[in-house]
Amino acid sequence: MKNRRIAGNAVALLIGLVLASIAGELVLRGFVTLPLDRVEPEVRYQPHPLRRFTLIPDQRANTYGAPVSVDHYGFRLNGSQGRSLESAAPRLLALGDSFTFGLGVRDEETWPAQLETTLNRAQGMQVEVINAGTISYGVFQEMDLLRTAGLRVKPSVVVHGLYWNDFMNAGPPDAGAAPALNADGYFVWDQLDGDDNSIRRTLGSFVRRSALLFSLRQAVSVIRPQQQSSSYAQSYDALLDHGLTPDDWEHVENFYRELLSLGRENSFDVLVVVMPVNGIACTAGAVNRAYPREARRLLESLQIPFIDGFRLWSEKACGKETFLPQGPDAHLNQLGYQLIAEAVADWLFQSPTVLARMRPGNGRDLQQP
Repeated sequence: MKNRRIAGNAVALLIGLVLASIAGELVLRGFVTLPLDRVEPEVRYQPHPLRRFTLIPDQRANTYGAPVSVDHYGFRLNGSQGRSLESAAPRLLALGDSFTFGLGVRDEETWPAQLETTLNRAQGMQVEVINAGTISYGVFQEMDLLRTAGLRVKPSVVVHGLYWNDFMNAGPPDAGAAPALNADGYFVWDQLDGDDNSIRRTLGSFVRRSALLFSLRQAVSVIRPQQQSSSYAQSYDALLDHGLTPDDWEHVENFYRELLSLGRENSFDVLVVVMPVNGIACTAGAVNRAYPREARRLLESLQIPFIDGFRLWSEKACGKETFLPQGPDAHLNQLGYQLIAEAVADWLFQSPTVLARMRPGNGRDLQQP
């Protein structure tokens, strides 16, 4: 009898814990914003001798569950339809990192895709916007990509999306450097392994999507913080405190000087979009913080036209509703990229000389030398 009572109490306790967990999960889901889930296959890469990695062409994948289509040329598509770069259509090349690639949003929701839609809705416009953004690229990789692939599309305008971390990875990998990719073509730091076991994938997804487990992990991290944050996290904290160092900006300045030179040689205009950083843009007085001031000073000194994302966010009174639920250093969502696309389109419409290059019949045939 005693053993039966113990067993009955244990079962009752277990049932109570399960019911309490379910109730806690349901309640927390009304208050807790969960991070985005990883859905495999995610975007995959192949090694590159200078840039360390480059997008695998002709792939269909995901970025945090949002469908991604990469064309035969290694550029992300702007929607479900493919493209042919053999025509003489006027082209705008979008160059940048994951904020240009559009991490976490669908093909048609990136700012290059929304810009193409906006331009082609205007009377008399027929423009191709090529999304040459690549996740985790900095200015060194972006310049090499522009020289080896971007110039081939003969853009009339190159729009560079500047993000604060573009100074990183400022050269080719050192001899003997650890590879950036694992055997499945994923970044080693993302800890994705292309697991084919459906049970493990399902269990892992459940654990990541549980509001209760997420809240418990957050509580533990507060009680027992990590002794040492990563070097990237330290750089981000330094950015919020006092901006970038002169050495960091030097890499960006050299990139822009080279970009301007290429523009003169290849007859394209240059526009820069200073992408907002959520840890700054969502705070009071964002436009006067160190990083936005430094970015404006550099671009003005080089006489490069630019769109200041921090001023844009301030004028539109935007906040966290324009960013993905990623925590610090978050990417923009579809709404945020819509604001960027509209701002670029407005700049083009107010620049008659630049706009003239984007009119039908002013494209440059790729077959020409």
